[in-house]
Amino acid sequence: METILDTNFILACVEHKADISEIDGIIIVPLEVIKELDRIALSSNRDKKEQAKVALKIIESAKDRIKIIELGNSYVDKGIEDYVTNSKDIVVGSLDKKLLGKLKGKVKFLSLEARKKFRVVW
Repeated sequence: METILDTNFILACVEHKADISEIDGIIIVPLEVIKELDRIALSSNRDKKEQAKVALKIIESAKDRIKIIELGNSYVDKGIEDYVTNSKDIVVGSLDKKLLGKLKGKVKFLSLEARKKFRVVW
């Protein structure tokens, strides 16, 4: 099973001290998400800046468990939508209600429960 993560989900995990490397199966982080995290790490918002830096360190330290892919779309949500449409047995980790609404019934979702535990839901 593969789980693809978007930027906001990764930042929420950092904020709530949930370790993304504990997600079962193959973890997919789009290159476009890493670029977004790089931009946030350079931003003036101190809290988000620090969260992005921690997220990048986690991704680097767990690179043996994380597969980095290029979506080929500068709009990450559309790229994730296209990617999962052509994939089987994939889970999406996102907090984006618009994206989740588009994918409802098509894929499983990863939720962050009790702010530290992961659970796959429909």
